[in-house]
Amino acid sequence: LDSDGAVGAHASLAFNSYDEAYIAYYDQTHTRLKLARENKDLAWDIIEVDNDGNVGQATSIDVDDRDRAHISYYDASNQSLKYAVGQ
Repeated sequence: LDSDGAVGAHASLAFNSYDEAYIAYYDQTHTRLKLARENKDLAWDIIEVDNDGNVGQATSIDVDDRDRAHISYYDASNQSLKYAVGQ
């Protein structure tokens, strides 16, 4: 799905109410958190969720009943846990 460098580490998978996959993962080359989201056309959207420092390790994802992604992940630059939620 994403082949720009060393991507896909620390991946976490969840599904929305339409059985579409959401994959949160760490882009090691660019040190960012990304989200790959399957859409109804059987294509994938690649979204850069956070690029503020070395972020995106140790991801955990869940999708709520409104099909919003919730991702917790490690910020190595600040040595802290972060949380992101989709719209």
